[in-house]
This record gives sequence, structure tokens and C-alpha cells, in this order.
Amino acid sequence: MRKTKITKTQYFSVLSDYDVTAETAVSIYDLDIRNRDMDRIDKKQALVKWWARNKKEFKKYNNLSRLAELLNLTHCSIIHLDRNRKPSHSYKENTLDINEFLKS
Repeated sequence: MRKTKITKTQYFSVLSDYDVTAETAVSIYDLDIRNRDMDRIDKKQALVKWWARNKKEFKKYNNLSRLAELLNLTHCSIIHLDRNRKPSHSYKENTLDINEFLKS
């Protein structure tokens, strides 16, 4: 049986631990701000790759559109970050802290 929470207008699933982790990572590292800073784009890419590996564990952010809303991007940008974008030269250094946060 699915756990749901009832509001006046609709039913929605209770957030999973992965949903909470994604929201917390976005708020800690300011990933919803749109700019071209390479450090922030590398962190967005790391979050998207982590999301793609664990997509089945999410309840609220279980598709590209919902993740795009969280990161303030379009679903095409999520696909680009996951499949097509080449990591920058300093990708490992830029994503060390967010990868540790996502593993915990």
C-alpha cells in the first residue's frame, strides 16, 4: 500500500529519502540559480548523474520534468547534462563535496 498525504485539493506521495536528499543538495549548493559558473554546472551534472542512477528510488522527482523544475532548467538541459556534456578539466575537484554529500 502506498503512503499518501491528503491535502484539500489532491493526493501526493510522501517524499522518499532520495527526494529529501536532492532538495537539500539543491538548497545547500544553490543549484537552482542559473549562471555559467563551471563549478556550479559540474555540481548540477553530478546531481543529475546521481539522479539517473537512483531514479527508481524517487517518489516526487521520478521524471525529467520534475527534476527540471527543482533545478530551474528544462528537461532538455537535464538530458544534456546526463548524456552529452563533457566534464570540465576540474570536474573531480568541483564535485568532491557534493558527491560525498550524496553518498551519505
